[in-house]
Amino acid sequence: MQISFWQLRSEQVKESGHEGEMTMENKRNLFGRRQYIVDKRSQIYLAVLLVFYLVIYSLALLAIILGPSALVFTSESTPWAQKVATSREFLSLGEKVVPAVSVIALLLAVHFILITHRLFGPLFRFRRVLRQWGEGEWPRPFKARPKDFHQEVFEDFNKATVSLKGDFGQVKAEISAALAGLQKMESSTAQPEQACQLKNIGQSCQAACAILDKYGL
Repeated sequence: MQISFWQLRSEQVKESGHEGEMTMENKRNLFGRRQYIVDKRSQIYLAVLLVFYLVIYSLALLAIILGPSALVFTSESTPWAQKVATSREFLSLGEKVVPAVSVIALLLAVHFILITHRLFGPLFRFRRVLRQWGEGEWPRPFKARPKDFHQEVFEDFNKATVSLKGDFGQVKAEISAALAGLQKMESSTAQPEQACQLKNIGQSCQAACAILDKYGL
């Protein structure tokens, strides 16, 4: 019995996916695809702006190059034969320049999107890390790709999270120690009012520990 390539790949996806489902990560690993447009609004806007400037500069350059010929063409003293030759020159140049500028603009826009992916890609993943942090998940070390821009920013972020985690861990240890002392004082005191105050302080300490526990600290 022959087994096709697609059957083999689908079996691999079923083994690596959760409960036989093809997740987005499996699809990416399967086909080797990368999403280059991660911030559509910013990347497309910058690419269109770049192409717009290219067209404007190209038109300005053509105006400088063809300016003398245009003056000759519009002059009444220019012979008709020279005007015909000049018009043919304009048409020939237009047939060459317009397709060339169009191809260059397209290639430039695609290349610009690929370049900006090295900037907006890490920002997109960094935003996702911050969103997870806000939901109560302590951020894992942020790994930038070798060619990504602003790698030093993400290295500083990783150092800051490690430092904060250590400081918060120390704060939690101090709160836990204070809570243990309060519990001993509460059990040994004979005055109900003082015991009630100690109990309230202990509840505040427990609430603070619960907040730190939310982030796995």
